[in-house]
Amino acid sequence: MECGINYLVTTQQKAPSEILRLIIADSLAEKDKILLERFANATWKASQPFRGMDRLTRDTFVPFNFLPKEEVEKDWVQIKGAAAKLIKYL
Repeated sequence: MECGINYLVTTQQKAPSEILRLIIADSLAEKDKILLERFANATWKASQPFRGMDRLTRDTFVPFNFLPKEEVEKDWVQIKGAAAKLIKYL
């Protein structure tokens, strides 16, 4: 969430609260939504234990473009949930 929000704030010159409101309202531009989903997925993958090259064949490491739609949607639900919690602190 932090990486994606910071990127959008920097490139679009919008306040973090404005970006969060767009996320919560499902009003974010599609390209920005995909960017946040990619950040979320990459961050999750980075936290997975990596014990050897054989793990790269596991479903855990499927490239974002090859993920099923329902997996991408799960990331979006988590992004929206995080945005709803974060906006309370701004």
